Amino acid sequence: MSSPYDYNYEDGSSYLPADMRHYLSPYENPGHHSDAGSRSGSRHGSQTGSRSGSQPGSRSGSQPAARSGSRASSQASRTSSQGSRVRYIEDELSALQLGAQAEYTALERVRVLEQIRSDPYKLVSLKQDSRKYRVTIFAFYLGFKMLQSSAGLRALADVGEKVWGGWRKATKDETLLEGNPKQNPGLMRSWAKDFLAKIRENPPTIFISDRVDGEGLTNRLSWRGETDIYDAKIAVLYRLNAVLIDNALMLADSEIDKADEEFEKLMFLLAISAAHELVHVFLGYLVGYDDVLTPQAAQWPGQPLLSKGEAGRTWEGYLMGFQLLAFHDPQSRFGEYQAGELIGVRSASSSSGVQLNHNWIRDCLRFNFNFRNPIPAKTVPISKRAKTMQYIRGPPKHREDVLGKELKPFIKGVNTIRCQDISENLMAEIKEIGRNRKAIYVRPSNRGMYTA
Repeated sequence: MSSPYDYNYEDGSSYLPADMRHYLSPYENPGHHSDAGSRSGSRHGSQTGSRSGSQPGSRSGSQPAARSGSRASSQASRTSSQGSRVRYIEDELSALQLGAQAEYTALERVRVLEQIRSDPYKLVSLKQDSRKYRVTIFAFYLGFKMLQSSAGLRALADVGEKVWGGWRKATKDETLLEGNPKQNPGLMRSWAKDFLAKIRENPPTIFISDRVDGEGLTNRLSWRGETDIYDAKIAVLYRLNAVLIDNALMLADSEIDKADEEFEKLMFLLAISAAHELVHVFLGYLVGYDDVLTPQAAQWPGQPLLSKGEAGRTWEGYLMGFQLLAFHDPQSRFGEYQAGELIGVRSASSSSGVQLNHNWIRDCLRFNFNFRNPIPAKTVPISKRAKTMQYIRGPPKHREDVLGKELKPFIKGVNTIRCQDISENLMAEIKEIGRNRKAIYVRPSNRGMYTA
């Protein structure tokens, strides 16, 4: 039986997409609501910025452990001062506690949706045996675990402190979170831990979208006044670029020499992008309104001064000492499906960057994180004619998108779609993608080979 809404999906199945249009309230002259925090690949720092419309941050009732030693002002001082060493140990313990909890429950209440390319209001809920689902969850979970790592958690708290220090007092007074991180040095880290615990229990709906300029895009929504309990599923529109997901599937099937390495680079880029977008979600956790700009204080050094900060890039800088960009390699045998050359750039005007050691990337894909500086890399020149992969992919073609006043009712409709928990066994199978690109296929329990 077929209908105009049948959608022939990648494995030959016909999925019935959900149509969100009937949730929309009629209105006139909708405006584009650009509260977006984007992980864009622009070399010159032309970020969309993070006016991420966050939703309600939940009131944190736990008392954070006191941080020994003063907060270091730079990455170098973190590793050199005794106080920072104590802090590092505390972060290690916090990350281990978070990690143990996350491993026990994997991810709960997961929803992965694909926007149908002809109509953004029609969505396909991906099945757990879908290749797109497995690639997306691997990237999201790896990015989430990066944030949970000792270095990732520390960097997230540092971004939070930067943002908090740049917000006006009126903004801080309206947050649901109690306390002052400046007076209590361990408080922001406690908030970051609480946030990650909430994301594990109830992550944002993950949209695979071809309406994204860059690797990912997060729109924050105002959730204060509707609830005092933080729920990422009503707080943000969280999207990853469908082109990158499609390219990962192409590379997984490729028989070209060095396809393994190219696939691994792309999955690492996707994971960093997933984590980057979660940093924008964190800002929404800190303050519950979409009209609060990310302050300029949250800006990685060397970037042009923008009207608003870019929290995701700042987190990348704190974590790795640079921002990760993917540059097009015109000699690549993988053509438009390539991951690009992954280069760490320390400032927007740099004529050189660092090329990551691939063994280090491979360790990250296997959840063995070592973000202690310096990260294994070699210095390489960046040509003035170099183009990022974002430029090669081009901005999204002019397509209808969910805009303005439609966003909240759209999210309301999305939240009627069923979620699924990810079992420990399924997550263990998905994590194998970091070791074997063929693990994107379902592996029957009674056979050792992968199959579609």
